[in-house]
Amino acid sequence: MREYFHTPLWEKLGIKVGSTLLLVNAPENFELELPDMPEDTVMVFDENDMYDVAVIFVKSLKELYDLFPPIAARIPEKGRVWVAWYKLSANIPTDVKFEAVQPLGLDAGLVDNKICAINAQWTGLQFMHRKKEKKRR
Repeated sequence: MREYFHTPLWEKLGIKVGSTLLLVNAPENFELELPDMPEDTVMVFDENDMYDVAVIFVKSLKELYDLFPPIAARIPEKGRVWVAWYKLSANIPTDVKFEAVQPLGLDAGLVDNKICAINAQWTGLQFMHRKKEKKRR
């Protein structure tokens, strides 16, 4: 676990060479928390652009319910979408909790497979498409 603490945030988020990263409602200057991203990484801020990694920052359930479904519906087969909300330890009022985020992703046909501290104030839950089962002989 200690090794993971030193893992760069871009790596935790699954950003790879050539990734297109969509940031939605990101805190001011959030890009500064992603130094030294892999080459050819592109950041976009419009949900209508193509992307393979999306990070949606939500401060309320209303934002979650408004923003998540259309973005999740557009992620490619091997893409990922993160929902980020305030940590309890941030002491910032929010009605967003894991118990609300996870079912929304599952209802969209995705699976949650990773949670991480994005920074001191935000936690994030990653959703991806289910891996297709391999045919057995």
